Amino acid sequence: KDFNTGYYKIGISNNPEYREKTLQSEKPTIEMVCNKKYVSRRMALSFEQALHKTFSEKRVRGEWFELNPNDVEEIKSTLNSD
Repeated sequence: KDFNTGYYKIGISNNPEYREKTLQSEKPTIEMVCNKKYVSRRMALSFEQALHKTFSEKRVRGEWFELNPNDVEEIKSTLNSD
């Protein structure tokens, strides 16, 4: 989440903690809200694409979305379910 804009980035990374740090070097107001490790990159990409499609009307630019708290909780709940 970018705490300046309130926008959320939905993306995948092989190393999310490192990716968070690279984003923070440009904008220190960015903080990771949640993440999940997938067995394969293909599975992660599939889930990322599903989220992008689900929230397409809330896309601001690229992988940045203007989500409300319910959207974020829905994503977190989905990520935490097995």
